[in-house]
Amino acid sequence: PEESMQIQSNLASTIAMAFDECIENPAPYDYTKQSCDRTVRWLVRCKNEMARLNSLPETINKNQMLFGINQGGIYKDLRVDNMKEIAELDLAGYAIGGLAVGEETEVMYEIIDNYQPDLLYSDSSLPFDEDYTADDNGLYRYGLQAVAHLYNTSEKLHGKNQAVYTQKNRSEDIYKVGVLDIERSQLPDISPVPWQSETCIGGWFYDRKAIYKKPRHIVDILIDSVAKNGTFLLNILQRPDGSIDEQAEWILDELAKWFAVNGEAIYGTRPYKVSGEGHASVIIEGFREDQVEWQDDDFRFVTKDGKLYAFVMKSDNRKTAVITSLDESEVVSAVRLLGYGPVNFVQHSGILIVDLPDKRDKEYPNALEISFN
Repeated sequence: PEESMQIQSNLASTIAMAFDECIENPAPYDYTKQSCDRTVRWLVRCKNEMARLNSLPETINKNQMLFGINQGGIYKDLRVDNMKEIAELDLAGYAIGGLAVGEETEVMYEIIDNYQPDLLYSDSSLPFDEDYTADDNGLYRYGLQAVAHLYNTSEKLHGKNQAVYTQKNRSEDIYKVGVLDIERSQLPDISPVPWQSETCIGGWFYDRKAIYKKPRHIVDILIDSVAKNGTFLLNILQRPDGSIDEQAEWILDELAKWFAVNGEAIYGTRPYKVSGEGHASVIIEGFREDQVEWQDDDFRFVTKDGKLYAFVMKSDNRKTAVITSLDESEVVSAVRLLGYGPVNFVQHSGILIVDLPDKRDKEYPNALEISFN
């Protein structure tokens, strides 16, 4: 539990999820009860560790929120008892674990009624059909009814719907009922509505022989997703005992160092008028996730508080960055390289030319903060 909190603190995410046990479905009653008790003990340790981390001066996001995870499988009494226990810890939020993993429709309704989750994730298309055709008279109607029940329950509780539902069908007729989740791929350009990109450092299950993604590859996927109005969900593999291996720990350490410098260009940002410029792009083909060979003209953009953040996707072997997407009306007043400070620039007819200092991170994308008059 402590290591899980430390990892999420280093990544400076808005929400940190408690460390828990994901049991099979269905699991025996006695084992499920033991797992619930274990989850509560771990949650207490997570809360204490987060409080310690948020008190440290070097912590990046001292307002990180801890969400507990309600468990109990398909057993109502265990669900209720577990929810009562974790509610006493007065956390920032609560998620429902072990839902939408193959249970009957009635079970999903029951869990929504009893626990009012704020997030419902389907590791599939909208239940309960897989022909990827929207049909109110087909099996999808049961999934639509379940999602409607989720939203209506949230509205009754909060006065407006605050629940989020994610699923993986890319048909607009289907994904518009919630949030599109894209596994091991991305969108070609900015989406008018938020979406979620999800991937894993290796396979979805621990394999000590697996080859992991490099931290640079993960950062590239993150930047490209955020520039297109997406969020990013990363799965970190664990050994059967819950620990992470040395390679995963190194990846997380590298990501933490990058976020410490560039996090402000990720968190709370929104898309610019274009997601980026340049000739290189991600390959959108099934579950294909090739490392992009970025060139000098490749940039990705986001905005926040009236400023433009430009990610220099190819950071090595260069002395300048030339950005061509600005309008002539966007007159630049200052440019700052995150982790370094102000840098020299000139602007002609909207084209921005920035001098890149030699003393900078040349292994990962750099972020330029661009201010306007």
